[in-house]
Amino acid sequence: KLNARCDSKTDICPSNQRCINQVCRPRLTVGQLCTSSSDCALGSGCNRGVCTLFYSLDRGAPTSSASYCKGNSDKSGRCGIGGEGVCYSNADCGTGACKKPAVDSTTDVTGVCFNPTLKANTEYNKCKYDKCGTQVLTTESCEAAGRCGTSYVKSQCAKYCLLPIDQRFDTASAFIYDCAALTRQSFTSSD
Repeated sequence: KLNARCDSKTDICPSNQRCINQVCRPRLTVGQLCTSSSDCALGSGCNRGVCTLFYSLDRGAPTSSASYCKGNSDKSGRCGIGGEGVCYSNADCGTGACKKPAVDSTTDVTGVCFNPTLKANTEYNKCKYDKCGTQVLTTESCEAAGRCGTSYVKSQCAKYCLLPIDQRFDTASAFIYDCAALTRQSFTSSD
């Protein structure tokens, strides 16, 4: 409950709140000053002292972690090429691929980086922040409330459905994803 007493060691505040001076307070929204990611609303974290939406920063933006970048980050602490950036080879695109105008394009022909997982995760995290940021306790309850479910399935499909069929599972997830219908159903063992 907001303004309830809390102990920061046992953290008895709901996860959409944080314990400050032994009182539960709402998490911070994007753009507010922070000291740690636990200060920030669902779908965002503390990047260089400011709550920042995950997967939202463009190439060249200062960052403390690649998880805030649309692409990957370089060693200088800035977002590098990736996401939708210009590229010459797959090496320029982090975990994505360099799409060229033709199959036989040489390395001197520019292409565009494309990463379906990154694009889907960006949409999902934006949905979580917009629809659930400071209102619900967990990512699971955000989806259970009927918010961002399709965006979440898209992010999982982008992650798993591109893999060979025998690698399309996550041991931490109890769901089977139908990427054509953008739905999921609980996985139950036949043991």
